[in-house]
Amino acid sequence: PILFLVVLGMILYAIIGNILSVDRRTNRITGEEILLLGLECNDLNFMIAVNSMDLIGEPAVGRRFKGQIWMQGNVAFD
Repeated sequence: PILFLVVLGMILYAIIGNILSVDRRTNRITGEEILLLGLECNDLNFMIAVNSMDLIGEPAVGRRFKGQIWMQGNVAFD
């Protein structure tokens, strides 16, 4: 299920999805660990980037992600 909230002109989506992939990266400016998560939510596949310090638990393929995201980019419905 996808819910959305409008906060200060930005649309925040509350999502729950299955984790399809996990890629750990390091922000070369701050040195912080960033996780790129491939998610499947309501038959939509997309990537999110999240600071590892903002997560509770350890993400892994097959687990579920629940959180609020700010979506940027395009969605192509085929």
